[in-house]
Amino acid sequence: LNSCSDKYKAILVADIPQAIEALQKGDPKFAEDGANDAANEANYCESGFYGKSPLTKQNNAMHDVSSVAAAIVRELL
Repeated sequence: LNSCSDKYKAILVADIPQAIEALQKGDPKFAEDGANDAANEANYCESGFYGKSPLTKQNNAMHDVSSVAAAIVRELL
C-alpha cells in the first residue's frame, strides 16, 4: 500500500495539477500527458500487488477517468 500511496500522491500533486495548468495555458498536448500519467500511475499501483489488490475498484476508476480526460483533451489537438 505504501507504493500506491506514493503513486496517488504523484497523481494529486503532479499529474492533475500539470494537466490543469497546461489546459489553462493552452497546451493540450502537455495536459494529455498529465492525464495519461495519472492513468499509468493507477495501473502501476494495481500491478504492484502479489495476488488480489485491495484497491482494484479505485485503481480502475482512476485509470478510466484519466483515460477519458486524456481522450477529451486529445480532441483539442
